[in-house]
Amino acid sequence: GTATNYAISYGTAALTVIKAPMSVKANDFSRVYGTANPVFTLLYSGFKNTDTKSAFTKEPVIECEATVNSLAGEYPILVSGGEATNYDFSYSNGTLTITKVSQTISWTQTLSAYVGDAPIKLLATISSSMPITYSSSNNEVATIENDILTIIGAGTATITASQAGDNGYSPATSITKTITVSKKSQSLSWTQTLSGFVGDTPIQLSATSNSELPVAYTSSNTNVATIEGNVLTIVG
Repeated sequence: GTATNYAISYGTAALTVIKAPMSVKANDFSRVYGTANPVFTLLYSGFKNTDTKSAFTKEPVIECEATVNSLAGEYPILVSGGEATNYDFSYSNGTLTITKVSQTISWTQTLSAYVGDAPIKLLATISSSMPITYSSSNNEVATIENDILTIIGAGTATITASQAGDNGYSPATSITKTITVSKKSQSLSWTQTLSGFVGDTPIQLSATSNSELPVAYTSSNTNVATIEGNVLTIVG
């Protein structure tokens, strides 16, 4: 520069170019228990000019401790390790949310029985590998041990199939069925002809039941004949 009234002298100064800030955030993800982790990704904010990740000498790395067997819950997605000549890195971690697996019970079995029937194997199935629990609302009609229902007496009972879930599975919607336990019908057979005289020896009554249950006898006129057990005695 020139000036009429001034003598101009010159000096030098230093221009310092500092690194630009680079913000790196781990994106949040979710998955279901028992499945593999997704491919984790990062969100970058701060590139200058037309720079891309190729401007990094070392790209940030992502770490997450969750494995395919990790239980439902939240796990941090950690990011670190980036290096670049022109950028200073700052990091924000993300979250991996592992959700419980839903499970469904199916039960098409029809339940009915008679008193004295053999135990019944309960046949509900479930979409997971979790065990099904059964319960009876009336142990005077039917009891349950594991998946075996045992008939106790006549009546009705509600049988419930349920699965409570755990750290990896949500509770299943329970299914109920009503079992009606009936008494078996029986018939009597009696071909014996009855006749007698006063003073005759007692008569052994010989009616039988197809149920093999004992037959009970009564007399409508104990002045003529009395009965004790299955023995009839002529009175008069």
